[in-house]
Amino acid sequence: IHYFLDTLPQIKKCYNDTVVMEFLQRPGETVFMPSGYWHAVLNLENSVAVTQNFASRTNFDKVWRSTRTGRRNMAKRLLSKLEDRYPALH
Repeated sequence: IHYFLDTLPQIKKCYNDTVVMEFLQRPGETVFMPSGYWHAVLNLENSVAVTQNFASRTNFDKVWRSTRTGRRNMAKRLLSKLEDRYPALH
């Protein structure tokens, strides 16, 4: 709750040209967050979330740079799997 009460108002104040979308998601509704969108969620009651981080040929360079610097162990495992599955890429 700290984020919504303290941090978000400061972001809005400091970056007043930034579009902030706030809404209430009702039961049965789906929300799609495009790649790169910052977002935060406050669950008002018990909820289930299904998320998927997606890497494709079109965004792989960006995903790889982020993964390589932010999640080094996962990057090593991913590189190993890619070398096994797609040796022509290496």
